[in-house]
Amino acid sequence: MNVAIIGMAGIFPDAPDAEALWENVLWRRRAFLPARSGADREARVEGLAPPQDADPAPYLAVRAATQAIADASGLSTGRIDRRRVKVVMGVPGDPIGALLGGPGDPVSGAVCEKFGFLGGGHDLEAGCAGSLLAVITACRSLRDEGADLVLAGGVDLELTRPDHHWPGQGCGIVALMRAGDAAERGIRVHAEIAGWGVASSGGEGPIARTAAEAQLLALRRAYVHADALPGEVALFEGHSGTAGDAADLAPLIELLTGGKPYGRSRGRPAVGSVKANIGHTGAASGVAGLIKATLGVARGVLPPSTAAGRRHELLAGHGAPVRLLAGREPWPEGPRYAGVSAMGPTGVHAHLVIRDRTAPSAPLNGQAPRRTSQPRARTWPPPSAAEPLVFAVSGSDMRAVRPVLERVAAQAHRWTEGELHDLACGLAAQPPQGPLRVAIVAGTAEQLAERAGRAAERTDLAVGRLLAQPGLFVGLAVRGRVTLLFPGQGAPVRRPEDAGRGPAAALCGARVADTAVAQPAIMDASLVALGELDRLGLNAGAAIGHSIGEITGLVWAGCMSVRQARRLVRRRGQIMSDLGAPGTGMVSVAASREQAELLVAGTGVVIAAQNGPNVHVLSGRDPEVAAVAKRAADEGIEAIVLPVSRAFHSPHVAACVEPFDECLRDVSFAAPERTLISTVTGHPVGRHDDLAMLLRAQLLAPVRFWDAVGRVAAVTDLFCEAGPGHGLASLVAPTGVPAVGTDTYGPDGVAAAETAAALWACGGLPDLAALYGDRPRRPMDIWRDRVFL
Repeated sequence: MNVAIIGMAGIFPDAPDAEALWENVLWRRRAFLPARSGADREARVEGLAPPQDADPAPYLAVRAATQAIADASGLSTGRIDRRRVKVVMGVPGDPIGALLGGPGDPVSGAVCEKFGFLGGGHDLEAGCAGSLLAVITACRSLRDEGADLVLAGGVDLELTRPDHHWPGQGCGIVALMRAGDAAERGIRVHAEIAGWGVASSGGEGPIARTAAEAQLLALRRAYVHADALPGEVALFEGHSGTAGDAADLAPLIELLTGGKPYGRSRGRPAVGSVKANIGHTGAASGVAGLIKATLGVARGVLPPSTAAGRRHELLAGHGAPVRLLAGREPWPEGPRYAGVSAMGPTGVHAHLVIRDRTAPSAPLNGQAPRRTSQPRARTWPPPSAAEPLVFAVSGSDMRAVRPVLERVAAQAHRWTEGELHDLACGLAAQPPQGPLRVAIVAGTAEQLAERAGRAAERTDLAVGRLLAQPGLFVGLAVRGRVTLLFPGQGAPVRRPEDAGRGPAAALCGARVADTAVAQPAIMDASLVALGELDRLGLNAGAAIGHSIGEITGLVWAGCMSVRQARRLVRRRGQIMSDLGAPGTGMVSVAASREQAELLVAGTGVVIAAQNGPNVHVLSGRDPEVAAVAKRAADEGIEAIVLPVSRAFHSPHVAACVEPFDECLRDVSFAAPERTLISTVTGHPVGRHDDLAMLLRAQLLAPVRFWDAVGRVAAVTDLFCEAGPGHGLASLVAPTGVPAVGTDTYGPDGVAAAETAAALWACGGLPDLAALYGDRPRRPMDIWRDRVFL
């Protein structure tokens, strides 16, 4: 006998009902805020005001029960035999109560009293397993015909805060009925409970079990009871908030593989845990996972896994039998099965098997169910210090915006991560309210509060100049004059899959020296950055390309197509790798022009680039480069040997000129449509310049980067490096003009957020509508006071 889930309700942090909880899961939205004490983060239910001196747990349960009954479409409370309605709730406490099934007490009793249910009610104390055990108890009551309708779930306010998890509050309830009775009465069914399994770890002697063995036993019992194969399950909702705890994964993998190499025709099942959205939630966590899985089954959607820690090694590699989803996916064709697990603190393990309705012709809101293929939806990482958001505030002057900044500084600690996202999206959608623009880059409530407070204290703003500080950009009537910088081979080499993988991936990319690989990769990253800047609406006034970056600049200026540039750079990189003199290299010295000339005097080393008034790059044979580096060190001059394979911009690549010249003959150049300052001549590229000759000369000529910078610094409000790394942005620091860099495919999202913030604050972007334009969000009122349980 299957049990029908006919109604669902959930009151959880940042989710006042089951639909909001489902939205949070689909959006990978997290309800965490800074903890009051004892933990890094916590998730609290907000917006409820129980009567004075009332216990909030029963109050929460009554509200959830009211929602669950209302959600039971087709169920008329006037036709319910209240003598046949039972209430079973998981509550925090001693797990012994789960085994005894004790007498009625405040939570279930409050629900029975509210609705006049006479079928009995009791609370189960089994920690995180409480609500799933309550559901299983309800299913047994229906199977044994001890009740015709059961409300089951759990409530927990997480008043204690163990160090090993982030606390969360909440209450969830499902309304259950025998599937046959629901079909007979024409009641909508979200999904059906097909089977369940319970086991315990611990004990002594021959029957003693480890936690993993007990969990595996519960899993096996559940699928035998459901008469279903584990391989039919497409979604496993786990106990662990990381969806990657060995306590969840190891038994599950054993269930699916039996210790053998994994093979499956329907694809690997997804794993996840709603705790990553709403916190630990104790006795309410199991029913929250059940609601999530049920809605996924009912709507044919595999929900994404919200990040909450590092991915477990059991999930790594293509051979892993389960997977984490970065975005929602359509449910595979065929019967829809999902599994939901929960574990108690003293070794009780529970698992539920749910599936779509076994009678496909049964009415669902008057319509037959449809199996539609849904495209994979885009998702975004939750806000964090590594993935910050931009908060844009504007007005006529500081007096106009200071109240907003002070309110943000005072209240940010009361906003969840989801609300931080809402606020950033809402502010970005507003057009500028005046000439003063304040852009805050923050990924946590603490960062937002500190930086908003720092902005509110500014009284020294200069008209027309951008103030740039870590995480904060303020501009008063700045003219928006932006100069782009396109990096050359000194930039790190990264792949798209390196993006967001942390400092280790960035460091590995910086070590790539093969010019045949480096030059195309660096230009591709710059072109990606250009595409993103175009999407934001940037119309830069000028650009400078360092060495190979000049070809990217020619694309930006309209002189050549992206296809032509990519082909040319691939050939250029290969030619220089094949024909450039081996055993040569480059060294960067923190020296003036006069010092650099003295360092190379009497050697075969030449000045290859002037990157600043006191930064020069020298090229030559490796022994001579090493000798010059030692000479510089002996004189107290910093010298860094660069990770390159050839002595670029020197006679040591002269053999590359002729074959590269042949490549240039296939390129049709157009006159520049934008201002590009050449680092070969130090002057703007003109309409009548021979661009092929310019690029040919570039192979041997020194890079006049600082000359080019000097041409535009006085008419630039912000330098923006478009591409991987921050090398050029650091080189322009002596100008006194602020600089940012996109750091494309970098270790985190900080650089991209700071770039957007700085561009908007300096007036380089008309607005920030494109920044978060396609993200789902909820209205956010910073002036509404929040009251938590």
